[in-house]
Amino acid sequence: MATDHPKFLPQIYGRHKRIKHRWRKPRGIDSKKRVGKKFMGAVPGIGWQGNRKTRHLHPSGMKELRVFSPGDLEDASNVVIRIASAVGARKRKIIVDKATSLGLRVLNPK
Repeated sequence: MATDHPKFLPQIYGRHKRIKHRWRKPRGIDSKKRVGKKFMGAVPGIGWQGNRKTRHLHPSGMKELRVFSPGDLEDASNVVIRIASAVGARKRKIIVDKATSLGLRVLNPK
């Protein structure tokens, strides 16, 4: 799915190499971005919110389910699986095997 909004960048991201491309709210007393000058770029707001039908969905159009244990796969249908980062290799293999047997897609199997 293509985003319908511009990239929200910090106010001086192009000035320094160390400034990362992630949003931070402008808070300076003299900040032109905080005041809302157009040449400084877009600022996130409620008006940029996505379509209600496609909000919180994976780009494939299905809901994502974060899984911590194989027991979380009970009652899982019409979802894509994302295994939590804290899950180790042994339990991850069990989860992947169970998800494939149920016909579910795993987004991060490795």
